[in-house]
Amino acid sequence: MDVGLLLLRVVHIGAGVFWVGGAFTFFLFVAPSAGALEPPATKRFMDEVVNNRRFPTAILIASTLTILAGALLYWRDSAGLSAAWITSPTGIGFTVGAVAAIVSWILGPLAIRPTITRLQELGDQVMEAHRPPTAEEAGTLAALNQRLRTVGIINLVLLGIAVLSMAVARYL
Repeated sequence: MDVGLLLLRVVHIGAGVFWVGGAFTFFLFVAPSAGALEPPATKRFMDEVVNNRRFPTAILIASTLTILAGALLYWRDSAGLSAAWITSPTGIGFTVGAVAAIVSWILGPLAIRPTITRLQELGDQVMEAHRPPTAEEAGTLAALNQRLRTVGIINLVLLGIAVLSMAVARYL
């Protein structure tokens, strides 16, 4: 029994399940539900999810563990990046999944987290002013929400490709 391999697989699959499940839950349920609330409730809810529960940080940790364990598994399976393995049907399947997962992972800190942070900052400014958003602020909020939806869809498609590719790669 190869304990190192088992540990890598448990970390990769366990953290990956949390990452993918969390992403689908956030983009399909949490964010739309927050958007359906009145501004004070939206702020309290998102403050709880983002700042108190630290959901984005938990997702970043899980996604990073998934990528690191996956990279080590890929290295082991490919015998040190053997071109013969990488270009085999199984290797291609794992490579497609890995690339999709890595791009999704990069989107987190470069697009998703900054958009959520900017939405919170602008929401805080409006709430502290005790007034409805100005036309400019409303436009910025709408644009940020649209950006989050778009990046969320891209992220979910990439994660779906990663999961499906890795689920079947060994059997190709």
